[in-house]
Amino acid sequence: MSGQSRRSIWSLPRLALRVTQKLTWAASFGGLYLASLCHRSLSSRILIVSDSRGLNLTGRSVLRYADRLSCRYRSTRRLYPKKWTTIADLYELLEGSETGAYDVIIAHVGISDFSPRGVESTHRIYREKQHGYDALFGGDAMRRHLATDLGTPYEGEPTNSMFSLEMLKERLIPWLASQSRLVYVVGNPILRDWQGDYWRPRPDNIEMANLYMTELAAALPRTFSCMNWTRAEILSHTTDSVHLNSLGHGIYARALDEICGKIIAGRGDADKHRS
Repeated sequence: MSGQSRRSIWSLPRLALRVTQKLTWAASFGGLYLASLCHRSLSSRILIVSDSRGLNLTGRSVLRYADRLSCRYRSTRRLYPKKWTTIADLYELLEGSETGAYDVIIAHVGISDFSPRGVESTHRIYREKQHGYDALFGGDAMRRHLATDLGTPYEGEPTNSMFSLEMLKERLIPWLASQSRLVYVVGNPILRDWQGDYWRPRPDNIEMANLYMTELAAALPRTFSCMNWTRAEILSHTTDSVHLNSLGHGIYARALDEICGKIIAGRGDADKHRS
């Protein structure tokens, strides 16, 4: 058997998997998009950068929203590329030279920055990602912020976030708004009194993260926000009020596909989309 024949045979399972993914995706969307699957996947490129919220953490077979979108576009997925995937990582990525080929960039990061955590953890994250944080917010501002705490302990330790709400308003929002191809995924409110299958209790002041996400949803021109989800919807669409289940991934995929389509068609310059 020739080398070319062997390669053709070995490529068949991959082709079958790709077709199965596309058909599964189309079925999950009611079968409405079958005619345009190949057209979009060949003509448009998207980059998806996500923290752990873009992963499947259910322990069951779930098509993530990134997987569903990859059946519609030529996509590159960077799901949880680093421990504590943060705003600093996003800044360094977008300020680099490797993103110019993408029509749309989807950013689903920030929960590690906004959520209160023990101060030792904030200092450790800062040491690992200092270059990105200092470039975006300024080194003096970062050090002043990290020298404070929020006044609420967690497991016996003072808590803090990676940057303040004022820093978000003054530096992060203007920078995100300047990224013309960026769609920022805000997320949904975090519930203090329900942790679902999360492995340990969250800080008592965890809902402070909702203030950051509310500001972003209101201020940025191109967002997908679920901040209007009710408690019942959060219980229904997430595993722990932060990470998505299968229903949640489906909602994200449909909304983000619509947003990407508008931007690629030139109609999404000021597109806010809420679930």
